Amino acid sequence: QIVLIISNFTTMAKFRKEIVKQNGFNYLLNFLVNTSNEINYNLLNNEGIILYKENTKIKININDINDSNIRFNCIKSIAKIMMNNNPNLIFNKFSNITPIPFLLEILCQYDIETNGNNYGNEKLHLSPLNGVHISAVDVFEVLIALTNLSSLEDIQVKKLIIHFCWIQIKNLMLSLDSQIQRSDLEL
Repeated sequence: QIVLIISNFTTMAKFRKEIVKQNGFNYLLNFLVNTSNEINYNLLNNEGIILYKENTKIKININDINDSNIRFNCIKSIAKIMMNNNPNLIFNKFSNITPIPFLLEILCQYDIETNGNNYGNEKLHLSPLNGVHISAVDVFEVLIALTNLSSLEDIQVKKLIIHFCWIQIKNLMLSLDSQIQRSDLEL
């Protein structure tokens, strides 16, 4: 319920800085981390990604995801907040790499919907956002959030974005949506 309330506030840019001040951004990341267990983010070689929350390994399990729509709204809200805030100022509890795999979920699902791409993984229908329609605006916002995040001096952020998002970035260069193409090339 709280995720949906915060999500509703993120629709207006003027509230996004206040959400960060009130710890809403950390709450959203915490929600995603705690409701995720063993999701395999490296769809190409099934090695997966391990996130760190206060030096604890986090794995994500698709079966633990009760509501794809709530998850989707949470990820969208994180993207919207990251678009409008200096990434140096919003990461105080979590590492700045924590949102990357979550944002990737939107790019992957959009790629599945628009290009029918399953990355050679027949089990991809088990995507955490399976059944959720991803719009071009959602993808644009994620790309802007990733671009903003990549503006950090931390080379690890850039490496992770390239490592885990390269196929989607490459596919989005051919998008028919000019906003997506432009933001993809900026990234």
